[in-house]
Amino acid sequence: MRTGVRKAGQQSALARFLVLYAALYGAYGGLSPILPGFLAARGLTPGEIGVLLAAAGVLRLGVGPLAGAFADRHRAGRSVLAASLAVAGLSALAHLPGEGLVQLIGPALLYAAGTAAPAPLADALALAAARGGAAFQYGWVRGAGSAAFILGTAATGWLIGLFGLAAALVASGSLFLAAGVAALALPAASGGAVRAEAPWHGFATLIALPRFRRTVLAAALVIGAHAMHDGFAMILWRSAGIAAGIAGLL
Repeated sequence: MRTGVRKAGQQSALARFLVLYAALYGAYGGLSPILPGFLAARGLTPGEIGVLLAAAGVLRLGVGPLAGAFADRHRAGRSVLAASLAVAGLSALAHLPGEGLVQLIGPALLYAAGTAAPAPLADALALAAARGGAAFQYGWVRGAGSAAFILGTAATGWLIGLFGLAAALVASGSLFLAAGVAALALPAASGGAVRAEAPWHGFATLIALPRFRRTVLAAALVIGAHAMHDGFAMILWRSAGIAAGIAGLL
């Protein structure tokens, strides 16, 4: 009897994480490659887009560790995740009436702040709930997220072909909000609040390790190339006459 109840609870937890990851990464996939094109269509120059994306990246570097530290200290992973997703969804929708850099810089930076923590927080919660594979395999959850990212990008390209670039923000903003609701339905973590070190605690020791520095350099090159692709590939494809649906598949 207890075994059956435990198995049902594990399946329920897996299903909830699958819903969260599908909504979260579907939202990422639908907007990440499209947002620069939307900004260009609303009057931003390539230089302004580059500066805005760089500022957003710097903001994420600060917000992400602080959000994680707060979640650790207060055992508030679900709440911080849900709040971050709400900010991401609402700020994505807030782009819609904007025109030009002055009107769009606020929503863009809020979107950067809102998207800084969800991915690592969701991973931390999923890994804890998986209990090293005893409850479920984390790879199933992460794989569902990757599939949702691909499907989200392809589907958004199709939507843009029908309704224009604004459809990407409506779809992704709605998915972020749905992911926020899904985050609140996740299994509660056991234990109470704990003392957590500051996000920068031990950083000097870590940065002194040659292997860590090499890893950071390799990761920076990969992520930097990814950022350049996400920032301008869609703009180049659309200016070359590639249809939105085909660009989404690419």
